[in-house]
Amino acid sequence: MERIKADDAFQPFQLTTNSRPNVDGFDIVKFSDYANGAQLDNRIATATGEGKPYHEMPSRGWCGRGLGWECLIDYYGNWNLCCNDWRCEEAVGSIMAEPFEELYQRWKTKARTIRWDTEESYRALPRMCRACLDVNPSLHKTGGV
Repeated sequence: MERIKADDAFQPFQLTTNSRPNVDGFDIVKFSDYANGAQLDNRIATATGEGKPYHEMPSRGWCGRGLGWECLIDYYGNWNLCCNDWRCEEAVGSIMAEPFEELYQRWKTKARTIRWDTEESYRALPRMCRACLDVNPSLHKTGGV
């Protein structure tokens, strides 16, 4: 956070959590109380499954995370591609163990791959993306890519 703030002093930081942490430095804190049924959407359902077959999906589309507008780093320093990736299936690495520049380049490259316009490109999506498309279709854009 210090490094990013040094580059852009107005860069906001958001914490999304299911606990009530006592931490400083965040401009926005969102609390997801899953234990009491208060959740943002159906993301927990993506922990399993491979998603629908291609012929049951829109023929093309993309995920907004491919826009590169957010950088998701979990409690352990894992730089995740998606806020739904609490299992680190698609993490690009750890900010605690790898140089920031290498992680940033990996993130930029990987984030651009979350598009599909053929059955082959749909099958190449990460498992969690296909599962998310299945249970949270409103989080994705379909049509022109």
